[in-house]
Amino acid sequence: MGITILPQDEELRTESEHQRTLAACYIQWIEAGEPEEEKGQYEKYPAGINTACEAMIDWVYNQSKRYLKEGKIVGLLGGDHSTPLGLIKAMADAHNAFGILQIDAHADLRPAYEGFEYSHASIAYNFMKIPQVKKLVQVGIRDFCEQEWEYIQFESRVSLFSDNQLKEEMFQGVNWSEL
Repeated sequence: MGITILPQDEELRTESEHQRTLAACYIQWIEAGEPEEEKGQYEKYPAGINTACEAMIDWVYNQSKRYLKEGKIVGLLGGDHSTPLGLIKAMADAHNAFGILQIDAHADLRPAYEGFEYSHASIAYNFMKIPQVKKLVQVGIRDFCEQEWEYIQFESRVSLFSDNQLKEEMFQGVNWSEL
């Protein structure tokens, strides 16, 4: 049994670098207070970046689906937070039900962040749109917004083990295996 690393798709990489530059410009525009005179130049950026992210997710999905059909174990390394979504979608095609373990400082349950639907803050939210994802266990979360907290309270498939909760229980003598 061997490990194969796929070569990077150059067209996808080039487009990703271009979109990353646009995203940085857009974020600088937001940080500058969204100057009205520049609105026409920047307001279209999230839609284009979302479209580019969807293309990358589709590429990962198609590659993953191919190898899963061949009976391979697929691992995914690198990329941004949205990269695993293509693999999760391919797994949903191959399996009726599965769970996801997320070890992270943030809940990542926002529908979008600053207009970016596939941002670092939205990956878990996007996982939860897939019906085959029966459970999301989040461990070590130390930061979430009110909208994410409301989602966690509403969505029974999400189990949150916050950093504070884990530390408090360990301080009270509960060992890691019991947690």
